Amino acid sequence: MKALYYCIGISLVLGLASCGQREAEQAQKAPVQEQEKEYRVHFTTGTVETKTTFGDAVDDGAGHVTYPAYWTANDRSVMISLNYEQAVTAGVDADKTDGDGHIIRASFDASFTGIEASNPYRFYLVSPASAFMWPSATRSGVSFFVPGTQKPTAASVDEAAQILVARSDAYTAMPEAVEVDFDHITAYGKLTLNNVNPGTGVSVESVTLWSENQSIAGSWYYKFSDGSIQEKEPSGSLEINTENINVVAGDPIWFACAPAGLGGKPLKIAVNLSNGKALVRTITLNSTVNFAAGKIIRFSVNMASATLEDRAAATDAPVLAFSDYGAFLLSQNLVYNSTTDQLSREYAADGTVTFAIVAPAEIQTLEFSGIPADAMLGDAFTLHLTYVSGNTTEIDDVSYSVTVVREDGPKLWLADAAGNGFIVKR
Repeated sequence: MKALYYCIGISLVLGLASCGQREAEQAQKAPVQEQEKEYRVHFTTGTVETKTTFGDAVDDGAGHVTYPAYWTANDRSVMISLNYEQAVTAGVDADKTDGDGHIIRASFDASFTGIEASNPYRFYLVSPASAFMWPSATRSGVSFFVPGTQKPTAASVDEAAQILVARSDAYTAMPEAVEVDFDHITAYGKLTLNNVNPGTGVSVESVTLWSENQSIAGSWYYKFSDGSIQEKEPSGSLEINTENINVVAGDPIWFACAPAGLGGKPLKIAVNLSNGKALVRTITLNSTVNFAAGKIIRFSVNMASATLEDRAAATDAPVLAFSDYGAFLLSQNLVYNSTTDQLSREYAADGTVTFAIVAPAEIQTLEFSGIPADAMLGDAFTLHLTYVSGNTTEIDDVSYSVTVVREDGPKLWLADAAGNGFIVKR
C-alpha cells in the first residue's frame, strides 16, 4: 500500500494584466438480496483519497512550490461504479498518519450485489461521493458536480469542491483487491483582495466571482479515456462563504472550479457586505492564464477602485444554474437521479407539501417539508430538510429561511441568504 502524499508542482505564468507577473501553482451500499452473491472488494489508494485538504506549501528555493494533499476526517467516502453500471458508496478508513497527524494512507471496502456486468471488470471512482451524479456508459465517463457555493479555510479549498477521479485496471474476473490512483479534475484559485474597506461597523459576508464568458461551476461530464470534460448544466458564478477567512486582513480566498480558460476574459468580483451593499470590480486576466485541472492559480486584486453597489438580488442565487431536483448546500449537494430515484409528495391539512426524493437501491431518502402548496415567486417561508442514508440520519430536520426565486409549473427554485439552494416540487 503506497503512502497518500500528493504534490502539485508549480510553474510561472502571467497573472492580472494590470498587476504584472504572478505565480501559477500546480497544485451507497446496495442491500444484500436473497440468493444473490455479494462481492466485497478491498481498495487501496496510491496517491490521494476522498475529501482532501492542502498542506503547507513547500518551496524548493528554485521557484517551484508544492502543496501536499492529505486525507481529512470529515466526509470520508467515495462513489464507485462497476463498468458504468452499479454505483455504491464506500467509507474510507485511515490506515496511517504522519508525525503532524495528517492522514497519509487509507483504504476502503465496497460491496456489490446483483451484478450484471461481465468480463472485463473495471471500477470508476469519484471523490468525494457528494460530487458524483451518475455514470454514463454512452459517454464512457461520469457526471460530476462542482459546488457553486463553497466555504474554504484560509489554508485550503472547500473539501467538497476538491474533486478527484480514479479508474482501475480491467480484470477478467471479479477481483478481491484493487489499487487505484486518483487525479484532480478541478482547478484551484488562490485569490488575495487588497485594500478592502467595508466601512465602520460593516463586515464581509462572502465573495462572488462571475464569468460571463466561461462556465466555472455546476454539473459536467468527465471522460476517463482522455481526461476531457464537457458541460452538462454549468454555471458561470461561484459564491465563496468567508466565515473562516479575514478578507480585510488579506487572507487568501481559496476556491475550486471546473478547468477553464479565463485568460483574456472579464471576471467580476463582488465583496458582499453585511449592510446589503457590495464592493464590485471587474478585471481581465492575462490571456495566458489557464485554470487547468490539478493546478493552482495565485493572483491578487486591488479593490481600492471598487464601486459600492447594491448587493446582487436573489435572482442571482447560485441554485438558478441547475434544473434537477435536489438540495445544493454549502457543505454538499444531493441531486435527483432520474434513472434510479423516485419522487413523492404528501399534502398536509395545513396547506403544506412534503416532497421527497427516494433512492431505493441505496436506501436513501431526502425529504423537504413545510412547502406551501400555493407558493409562488417571491414568497418566503421556512423549509425543513431531512436526509437519511441507510440507518444513519445525516441531516435531521434542519431549517432554512428560503425565498422562491424561480417557478416553472410545479417546480420551485428556493434560495437562502447564505447561498444554499433547493429545487422542489410544490
